Amino acid sequence: MAFINQMMFGLTDKRCGAFAIAYWFWIVSRHRDPMSETTVSDADKNTIARIYDAIRFGPNDLGIDEDFSNPEKMIKFIYENSRHRYFGTLESSNRALIERFGNNFGHVVEHRSLRPLRNGEYAILMVSSDSSINPTHYVLVEKDENGINVIDPVNGIRMNYTGHNIDTLNPGVFGYYNCYTAIYINPVDDKA
Repeated sequence: MAFINQMMFGLTDKRCGAFAIAYWFWIVSRHRDPMSETTVSDADKNTIARIYDAIRFGPNDLGIDEDFSNPEKMIKFIYENSRHRYFGTLESSNRALIERFGNNFGHVVEHRSLRPLRNGEYAILMVSSDSSINPTHYVLVEKDENGINVIDPVNGIRMNYTGHNIDTLNPGVFGYYNCYTAIYINPVDDKA
């Protein structure tokens, strides 16, 4: 179990988006493995709180829980806090979500399916715990030579899905629904 996760703060903790970004940041930028550490520092708790303050939806006209993480704000946070070395793109294959978010999020792009990740790439997958259209949870997905690893902020466990990629996850494999919207975390092309 990860050294810091949502379960540590009770069942009502809704900061999964902040945890997903923090795990990615710690793994990629700090070269830490949050899954193997056993101690929690105040600095780590403060990192989660700082990210959450920046990405929380707040009051909105979309009918979305204001304590949920806003994917547009998540993209902005990733770019601004990775010293502009990474940027996010919000991609979805679900027309209903695009129609719901499209007027509010400039980064939504329609795709037939989520594009597969290459080795070493990361994405934050927006999922739900029931079959409704509403996305209610974020998990971090990383690709390696064995398939994909899903790091769930609820318990901080890294699960490997051998032979799968982000575009092949489904409720039968993964246990979550609505696996068709993701924030892809892309390195900035210095040549551009």
